[in-house]
Amino acid sequence: FDGYFRQVNPQWTETLGYAVEELIAKPFIEFVHPEDRESTMVASQNLTKGEPVRFFENRYICKDGTFKWLIWNATSDVETRRVFAVAHDISDRRKTEAELESVSDRIDNVAKHLPGVIYQFLRTKDGAYSFPYISESCRAIFGHERHEIEKDSNLAFYRLHPDDLKAMLPAIEHSFETLTTFKFETRIISSTGSVKWVRATSSPESIDDGKTLWNGLMMDITDIKTADDKIKQLNDDLAQRVSILAAVNQELEILTHKLELAYDEALEASKLKSEFVANISHEVRTPISAVLGMTELLMDTPLSGEQDSFVKIVNESAQSLLTIINDILDFSKMEAGRLELEVIDLNVRSLVEGCADWLASSARRKRLALMTYSDPSIPQFVKGDPVRLRQVLLNLASNAIKFTETGEIIVKATKFRETEERVVILFQVSDTGIGLSEAARKRLFQPFAQADGSTTRKYGGTGLGLSISKRLVEMMGGEIGVTSEEKKGSTFWFTVPLERERWLAQPDLRAEQVQVLEPFDVMVIDHSTSSRNILCAYLENAGIRPHGAATPGDALHIISEMKEKDGHFTVTIVDASGDTFDGFTLAKQIAQLHTQTAGRVIIIGAYDEKERMEDAVKAGITACLVKPLRRAHLLEVVLKPNFGGQEILSMPEGEDSDIETVLMNLSQSGSELVHTTDGGANRLHVLLAEDNPVLQQLAERQLRKFGFDVIVVGNGKEAVANIESVDVGYFAAVFMDCQMPGMDGYEATAAIRNLEVKGKRRVPIIAMTAGAMPSDRERCIQSGMDDYLSKPVGHEQLKRVIAAWIPQIYDRLKDADEQANAPKAVTQAQLDNTKEFEVGSSKEATTADAPEYEVPIKIGDLQKLYGKEDLEDILRMFLAEATELLGTLEEQIEAHQDRELAATAHQMKGLSAVLCANDLTRLSLEIEQAAKRSAWEPASSTLLLLSEEFAKVRTFVNSYLNKE
Repeated sequence: FDGYFRQVNPQWTETLGYAVEELIAKPFIEFVHPEDRESTMVASQNLTKGEPVRFFENRYICKDGTFKWLIWNATSDVETRRVFAVAHDISDRRKTEAELESVSDRIDNVAKHLPGVIYQFLRTKDGAYSFPYISESCRAIFGHERHEIEKDSNLAFYRLHPDDLKAMLPAIEHSFETLTTFKFETRIISSTGSVKWVRATSSPESIDDGKTLWNGLMMDITDIKTADDKIKQLNDDLAQRVSILAAVNQELEILTHKLELAYDEALEASKLKSEFVANISHEVRTPISAVLGMTELLMDTPLSGEQDSFVKIVNESAQSLLTIINDILDFSKMEAGRLELEVIDLNVRSLVEGCADWLASSARRKRLALMTYSDPSIPQFVKGDPVRLRQVLLNLASNAIKFTETGEIIVKATKFRETEERVVILFQVSDTGIGLSEAARKRLFQPFAQADGSTTRKYGGTGLGLSISKRLVEMMGGEIGVTSEEKKGSTFWFTVPLERERWLAQPDLRAEQVQVLEPFDVMVIDHSTSSRNILCAYLENAGIRPHGAATPGDALHIISEMKEKDGHFTVTIVDASGDTFDGFTLAKQIAQLHTQTAGRVIIIGAYDEKERMEDAVKAGITACLVKPLRRAHLLEVVLKPNFGGQEILSMPEGEDSDIETVLMNLSQSGSELVHTTDGGANRLHVLLAEDNPVLQQLAERQLRKFGFDVIVVGNGKEAVANIESVDVGYFAAVFMDCQMPGMDGYEATAAIRNLEVKGKRRVPIIAMTAGAMPSDRERCIQSGMDDYLSKPVGHEQLKRVIAAWIPQIYDRLKDADEQANAPKAVTQAQLDNTKEFEVGSSKEATTADAPEYEVPIKIGDLQKLYGKEDLEDILRMFLAEATELLGTLEEQIEAHQDRELAATAHQMKGLSAVLCANDLTRLSLEIEQAAKRSAWEPASSTLLLLSEEFAKVRTFVNSYLNKE
């Protein structure tokens, strides 16, 4: 009883971390947590009196400073003054209890602040009812505490109005039998006799032992019912008043008859208007349709590059014009609010530059300079309605051209603000035209309104364009406006919020993510401040040092200063499209007199100056560009040191002419470009996580063809272990199957991202799954993956993803493309065999031993997807693996192994998707879904269909392999 340990077992020393000598050297109370010492001393005093201690809990301090929760059972021998005690470590239990208590507190807190009662209602298989859980707010409705109702459900039922209770019990049983949502309104009678109306809504689910559990919400709707009663009373009063007014109605019959006649006349006029609009619609659409059709036919004929560019612009302009005319003719639909918007992928820069291309000829006819600028910080991929955005931009830009006689038009897109989900883009169209008075600005966006409404007005138009643009912008969630000063030009602007394209996020091919290794100097000579700033901004964003000059004098002065410093310009750009100075003469002088200092000379001119451009090229000018200028063409000419001799770049070829293509070309030209993404070793490593052996071999072959060293693992746990065991940056990417045994792809991704938080650099993770629904893609991105490939994965799909996420592989991709496009010798036997097994082959096959049924898989497509040699190996592996999986499916159905069956069916689904065997894929999916529902009869019947379909595939594949 002296308070010291006399004897302890090894487990006690191991639990606390002290040596025996340390434990027996101090009173035991010093090892007890300070907060528990008082209660411990009380228990100790009881032991000295001979009273036993049972299930006493306290905390002991460990040697490392932590503490352990212990539960004690102890007795004492008063004569020998000794205590005998046994302790059990319950630290884990106490931790779990604390976590559960925290969760329970959160749930109670949510329930406490919700406007209603949250409850769980249970029915046993013998029909007994109870409330396993009900929130504290039940007191306000039933007049009983929560624990009282949880203990006795009758306390709640007794409060129900007897008539409502009779109706409610059958409703509960109906919900139980059909597992449909329970909805019921009832009256609750309080202890004081007052009545409350409540509405209960709950969803049932079957749980163990034939029990059914409803999770629901009960709301007090007394105020709603009271309001309904008042409305009913008001309706009764109204009916009474109506009867009083009946006599008045009789007097109004004559007037009503006259109104009916007027209505009929208005209806007829409306009908004639509709017929007129329909006729006009037809008359306008017909010639435009002819233009579209003829240009499409023309594009199929041999054309020069310039002619092809013209035809494409005519075709695209006609399409845009048709869209605008449709909107104008359907103005009544906009009035009624029935116009719908699309939400699809779009590229802001391509949209802005494309609009300028379509309006370029109009600007050139008036000798106006047309330039565009797209802020490089705008995400490359966003989602919105490109047709409506283009319509608004075209309307504003065409108006700018119409009302401008001299000067320039600038079309800009900049980032206004952004969130994680959206980015708001500010579009601006600035001109140097006639400007607007304050009075004109106020009525500008009204239907049929024009700045000049007189009969002698100089500019034509319906006055609907800006009104339609305003409505479209507002429908897209944005704002539109104008800043202008009379005779000094105008800037029309509008903002539009656009969704970020999440699954295509972070492309590393954008120009703003490309830098030169060694910055160099470029001079830009342009009389227009706006145009000069745009050119300098594009160059500076690529890591180049631009030097702007507004006049030839400024330019020659800058060149002289650079020469005095023994420096030089790598490129000199001269804008020759203005009237301030003769840019062509200036460019030739610079090219001839200052070759070493000025470097390569590039002219930006107008399209109607083609002859002068050709003369300039002959005189030593490196290249001539044409306004409106695409950023891709500018960077291509500036960054490429040996720009294919002297050359004229005329009209862009449309939205496909993009910076990505330029950069792929530059990577072959030897220019000193580097991507901001860190490079890797000569042979890049990728990690492939896939549990199916056939799909493993297929994916490994495909990746090795791109020059990768592929590490293959069979589940998510192995993938995480590989990432954890290598140095930072060892793997260029991870290709992750989503459904794998043990740890699936989603869990593995989360674990890898957790490692990266702890210091590992982020590695791109690309999902490879048989799921093809948008929800599958969304789940992959939300789990932390960067991109998504739907099986079967073809060469082009894989190349797109590799190009986006592994920029070090650019050169190899280009070489692979060149090899793939090289002509190959093909024998007549190969041609015959391909014809027999190509896409769409069926019963009409002429070979004698061709299969006499619909072709289950399309050999022609698969040869394009995987290559002929690989396809033969894939088919053999498929037959072996699928045969084994079919046997496994049968065994699992017989044993009613639902989880195992779902996993095997998922494997069969992925395997079938590799061959684009749609029927096999569909039937495998049906078995997988049946397994998740434990629906054994549908699973068994579907397996028979699957076996029959596989037999067809096997016969067809064997026939193909034997012919090879």
